[in-house]
Amino acid sequence: MGVARAFATIHEYSPRVYHVDLYRLEEPREALALGLDEIFDRDAVVLVEWGDRFPQILPAERIEILWPNRATQASRGMNPALQPQLR
Repeated sequence: MGVARAFATIHEYSPRVYHVDLYRLEEPREALALGLDEIFDRDAVVLVEWGDRFPQILPAERIEILWPNRATQASRGMNPALQPQLR
């Protein structure tokens, strides 16, 4: 597990499963400083929270799972039950 100066976290659950949280980062260069490009190049599943903040650093080939927040769903007249969407 690593913790960057900007409080982003990378948890390595196994050599093939990583969890990255980019919530507290403010700039793409901070995310790149974590060495994400090296992790993305591995034969691994990389789960990225708040990746939509820095789409330019994410691999072109990826699966996105989106969870709309309850406020967004309510404003659109949707059922507030969380319904993930694949993109």
